[in-house]
Amino acid sequence: MHKSNLLIASLLLTTGCLSDEAYELDADDVETSEVESAATVYNWSDDTPISALSSAYQVGLASLGGRVHMVYTTSYGYLSHARFDGFFWTGASPLPSVARADYGPALVNHGSQLVLVYHARGENRLMMSTSSGSSWTNPVTVGSTLGGATILNAPAAVSHGGNLYIGYCTRTSAGDFVRIDRRDGTAWTKIAELNAAFRCKHVALASLPDGKLDIIATVESGNTGDWYMFEWDGVGEPTSGWQRDMLPMKSKKPVSIATCGGISHLVHGGFSTPREIWWTVREGGSWLGDSRIPNQASEGGSSLACWNDRTIMVHNGGDSQLWYARYSE
Repeated sequence: MHKSNLLIASLLLTTGCLSDEAYELDADDVETSEVESAATVYNWSDDTPISALSSAYQVGLASLGGRVHMVYTTSYGYLSHARFDGFFWTGASPLPSVARADYGPALVNHGSQLVLVYHARGENRLMMSTSSGSSWTNPVTVGSTLGGATILNAPAAVSHGGNLYIGYCTRTSAGDFVRIDRRDGTAWTKIAELNAAFRCKHVALASLPDGKLDIIATVESGNTGDWYMFEWDGVGEPTSGWQRDMLPMKSKKPVSIATCGGISHLVHGGFSTPREIWWTVREGGSWLGDSRIPNQASEGGSSLACWNDRTIMVHNGGDSQLWYARYSE
């Protein structure tokens, strides 16, 4: 989104050419951010239910072999796999029954293979399975040695610079951190431990077109009940010395980032109304002020992936029913 569009939107709103209904926003969520043109957010299609598929959590999405693949957590933590060909979603294919997750899984295309990482149900460890697009390997334990750390919530995964990275919240006696691990062949190495400052909730990782690795975490203040979104980004491999920046957005739901057609998109939840879905794009090395996607909501958090240069979003709605929408220029 260009700055000129921001100005046009502001002028339209001031002169009354843009209705309050078309520009409905929640001030608590954007009080410190610059608001984008409401017309742009309408490039998102209306969402469509994905028949018979449901999950209470954010799903894992990734593209491989001309399909968007989705792995999602079902009842009692079991995982299922579905595919989208641009027109239809397949029915659910259960993963091996030994694969059970707490929260939602992370899914990434790494080395022309689907890599699935998730928080093992009722355990303090992360698990990984891989697939060429149909059957899945039995899960194995992944991640660096935890020591006395406790894994919190769901992990994130990204393929960046030819390496596979995972990111996740941990808690130790020293506080909460975002831990970043790298896979070297079959071994995992902890390469960064980023101070979350508050209670670490959700992590998102992305490889950006400018060569940067982007890390975003949502955190909660235990004293005030406020929530923040922190970002670390840089070229090359992350280190614990990377600068932490506070974004103007707030979210009580997980974040998702995807680059499609050269444009990096970010979606997140609301703060005062957590189940809202907010969207922004990256320009000039920073995220522009965001807009709420109208008439769409998510209880567990939205996920993004790219299919044929179109951004696909999947989210659950007021219940666990899964829905999808497309972004078209």
